[in-house]
Amino acid sequence: MLLLLTLLSLLTVSGMQAYSHYTEQVSNWDSVFYLLERDMAVKARNILYGESDSVRLKANMEFSEILLRAMKQEGSFQYPFDSLTSISRLIAPDSSFRILTWNLPKDDGTYLYSGIIQCRPGPVKETVFVLTDRSDTMAGLERVITGCQSWPGAHYYQIMMHKTPAKKYYTLLGWDGHTRFTTRKVIEVLTFDQHGQPVFGVPIFPDYLKGDQTRVIFEYSGQATMLLRYEVQRYRELRSKNRYRPKYRYKTSPMIVFDHLEPMDPSLKGQFSFYVPVGNIVDAFVFLEGCWRFKTDVDARNPDLKTGREKERPTEFQLMPPGKNK
Repeated sequence: MLLLLTLLSLLTVSGMQAYSHYTEQVSNWDSVFYLLERDMAVKARNILYGESDSVRLKANMEFSEILLRAMKQEGSFQYPFDSLTSISRLIAPDSSFRILTWNLPKDDGTYLYSGIIQCRPGPVKETVFVLTDRSDTMAGLERVITGCQSWPGAHYYQIMMHKTPAKKYYTLLGWDGHTRFTTRKVIEVLTFDQHGQPVFGVPIFPDYLKGDQTRVIFEYSGQATMLLRYEVQRYRELRSKNRYRPKYRYKTSPMIVFDHLEPMDPSLKGQFSFYVPVGNIVDAFVFLEGCWRFKTDVDARNPDLKTGREKERPTEFQLMPPGKNK
């Protein structure tokens, strides 16, 4: 009996020492990340509010270097970096990676975007990917497929995942300040190739415009505000093609809903600084059979099932400096 009590005591002490070592290690990780995060917070503010392009670009370079160093530390995937409020931090629905993006406003009214994808530690050798914005030198953005080094930059604020037998698709909704006169909202599709490398752009919008788009870009007046969100809404589907008395049914589904854009006057077609949302028309994309299917004139007033109240349109905070409309 004495031997048993002695053995239990030794096991208890050993367990407490192991736990103490573990908590000390976690505490050390947290303190390291806290110090790095504190340095990054100062740089992040200068990225947005620095007095000149050179000051903002220098802050952005320093911020990126610190963040990259932090992400290569053991345990960094679990650290939230939640004090960096001007940085978008989106975690994939399957928790396989997270993507961080942010913007740098330039003196000429355009924006530079930066980003990092961090994959959950596992068998893949490379777990951190730096995104390099090349959108200002890329033609035909709506039809290109690119990697990290030629990223069509944006500040993402929502992510969703859809799985097919062949692949997982991660769809990102993003904001692009673009110029002094126009703003853009973006639907981007991210996948990973057989080597685990990120790929941006997939032609899965078969019935929208020409049907060969790899991403969708909405450009409109910088003075306007456009809705682009992923949420549960209702759309109308044709049941009977009777020419005189067609029959419809309504289906409720998660979808990407967005304002229908039109020029203020038909003569201004193609001049996107004069495009604004048509208040009573909302369109959508619904993910069906491995593609984003276009639906027109969606009923985007579905009540919240819990409260019975109409949902308010959510706002994406701190994507840009004050005074710039989304």
